[in-house]
Amino acid sequence: MVNIFNVEGGKVVDYGKYQNIRNMTTTDEVDYSGNTVTIHTSAEKLYYEGKLDSVVMGYMT
Repeated sequence: MVNIFNVEGGKVVDYGKYQNIRNMTTTDEVDYSGNTVTIHTSAEKLYYEGKLDSVVMGYMT
């Protein structure tokens, strides 16, 4: 899953259960603790990829 953020205040905080996370925009370190992703960056837009711990797909009837 790829997440995209417009960065405000130099920090991105997001939540999710991931097996691993990759910053796709900069070389800034990704802090992943519990289910919280935190990235401090000077980028205006940030993309990061997280491999989901599990995938549950819903369906429409």
